[in-house]
Amino acid sequence: MYRVGYHQRARGMIEQVTDQLLQSGWEREFIESLLMDVDARLKDAPLQFGEPLYGIRGMDLTVAVGFVRPLCVEFSVSEARKLVLVRGVKVMVTS
Repeated sequence: MYRVGYHQRARGMIEQVTDQLLQSGWEREFIESLLMDVDARLKDAPLQFGEPLYGIRGMDLTVAVGFVRPLCVEFSVSEARKLVLVRGVKVMVTS
């Protein structure tokens, strides 16, 4: 099990994404369930959820991106520390 943290910028992006999806007609409960699904996947097996993009030498980090439609989540993983840091969340499609 990994610990998941959210960068302050990512928290702001989640608020923006939520507002954007609400304005597009998505139900708040569904949006919240999407975000909970992302969080659960990151806690359980982040590198199976996302595609590794690149590693950062000397910091034991892998930067990855994962998708739960319509969300795109960018995050870093430290396997040695069992830690995930969410760096950003975007909406890929709103309709």
